[in-house]
Amino acid sequence: MEALSGVERALADERASIDSARRVVESDRVVLAAEREALAEERERLEAWSRSMDAQREALASLRTSLDDERTALTAERAAVAAQQARSGSARGQRVEEVLEARGLRGADEFERALVALAQGRHLRDVLWTLRSDAPDQLARVLDDKLLLVGGTVADAMTRGTAVVAVAPDRAELPGGAELSRRLSALSERIMLHGLRRVVVAGGRARWHRVLREGLDPRLEVRLAGPGPRTRAMALEDAGWADLVVLWDVDVDPAAEGVYAAARATVVHAHGTRLVDLVDAVVEALGG
Repeated sequence: MEALSGVERALADERASIDSARRVVESDRVVLAAEREALAEERERLEAWSRSMDAQREALASLRTSLDDERTALTAERAAVAAQQARSGSARGQRVEEVLEARGLRGADEFERALVALAQGRHLRDVLWTLRSDAPDQLARVLDDKLLLVGGTVADAMTRGTAVVAVAPDRAELPGGAELSRRLSALSERIMLHGLRRVVVAGGRARWHRVLREGLDPRLEVRLAGPGPRTRAMALEDAGWADLVVLWDVDVDPAAEGVYAAARATVVHAHGTRLVDLVDAVVEALGG
């Protein structure tokens, strides 16, 4: 009997040893599974980072191509304008620069200051009807890019580098300061009430980007993109980062449209040349 009891004890000890070893193996298996999961997460993070880098490279390449095309077009347009001016200069009368030089002025800076002084003294209106443009398209482009019609006083930070003219509110491209602040505050509140914090605005004019940067609530993170077409890579980057994507009169590739349609972010299409067109489109889309 004593021998039997010894065997039973030995078996019990061996079983306990096996159970202990099994627990060690199970523990190692759990640790290994956790390490495998951490490795998979790290691999996924690295792949996402690689995709983001690819998207940025593609966006930079697209921007470089767009800038090269624009530079080529501007060079051709400048040559065409110069040729047109050379052909029509004598037929259209004496150039304004020649008249200013005859008065004793020299160089573009003095020409400009003389015209500004005449305008400020309200004397330019007496001769406006005598002025002609040999390149009306170029003049129209300068007026479109550099002249801003406002409905009242606006902070200098929002109009820096732009010639500002106050006009009636119904013809203004930008509301006066108080109305502008009210509209942008309402827009910021509407965005944040929907739990949105990261905003991408693609398209629109550069002057409005400055106003948005100055006027939106600083708690919002805002990325501003130029008017070039949105590619699939750009859409993936927008959808991966933003809560709200505003596409403002920009072309969107079919593949990019699919990305935006499936994105968790709210996507709003805005149209129009005024800042209030953007504000109204976003407020309406968010249930304004």
